[in-house]
Amino acid sequence: MAAAVLTTPKTSSRREGERAKSTTSAAGILALLEEPQDVLKVHGLRMLNDYAMRTSWHEVASAIEIIEGMHEDEFFSHRDLAALVASKVRSFSFRSYCKRERVKLRSVIFFMCVKR
Repeated sequence: MAAAVLTTPKTSSRREGERAKSTTSAAGILALLEEPQDVLKVHGLRMLNDYAMRTSWHEVASAIEIIEGMHEDEFFSHRDLAALVASKVRSFSFRSYCKRERVKLRSVIFFMCVKR
């Protein structure tokens, strides 16, 4: 029995950690931003900065006012982190907007060519 345990392939701990960190929704993290304790808000911002921006930035964009409000709050201890997350959201949103506009332009050109 011990030999069977030793010969079974192990997955790397890095892969397991990545799988555990992947999120399908940012709703739980965004809820942390509305908590009264700054510690929870900072934890939420760090999670958004580290993981959620890769997968669900469009959900985070719905809370941009909250994040920018944290940056503008003079008494919030991690204003720079809030500014970083807000700038990432704005950057992702702008890239998405540009991509949509390019697709729209291509479709107009396509329909003009097909029509003739």
